[in-house]
Amino acid sequence: MMCKLCNAFNDPGLSDQIENTVLLKTPNFKVIPALGPIEVGHVLIVSNNHFDNLLNMRTEQVIEYQKVTEYLKSLCKGIELVEAEHGSNLNNKSATCIIHTHINLIPLKVDCFSEFDRLLNVRYDKGDISNYSGEKSYIYLNSKSNFRLYDSFNLPSQFIRRVLADILNFEAWDWRENPNYKTIEKTIDFWQERNI
Repeated sequence: MMCKLCNAFNDPGLSDQIENTVLLKTPNFKVIPALGPIEVGHVLIVSNNHFDNLLNMRTEQVIEYQKVTEYLKSLCKGIELVEAEHGSNLNNKSATCIIHTHINLIPLKVDCFSEFDRLLNVRYDKGDISNYSGEKSYIYLNSKSNFRLYDSFNLPSQFIRRVLADILNFEAWDWRENPNYKTIEKTIDFWQERNI
């Protein structure tokens, strides 16, 4: 059985839906608008091939991912973009909504790290993501000034979205119930205005 993200990119009936608009493609990744975006500009960086999570990808693929995020961040001067992934795998599933590498890149105007620090055990707060393994489930957060890898045992699905919604006082956090197509359109415009 194909996963939801693999299916979205391989099924001609799904690949032309607005939430599957490819804004940028590299050899190993696609950038698409997030379904149910938390903010205008919220995108997903999704692996082209099926990998359970970013930390299970090869080092050269993780380096390519880092170059993609650096490029996207360079297009958004003065805007804080936070990378967020709830990484799980089939052997160690922790209520992640989809087991396929998909990292949220979210423009945020507020600090989110202190709330995640309060709620979760910090596994690592130094270094480079390419130095770590994805054998255990995790929450990954990264911005220009912070890096965290948290333990993620027994967390509910869409945990990152739930926490961000609390911080932002945003009720429509569930992408399944609130796809928010108007904000997806604005997100596509946001990135196209930056000549992605």
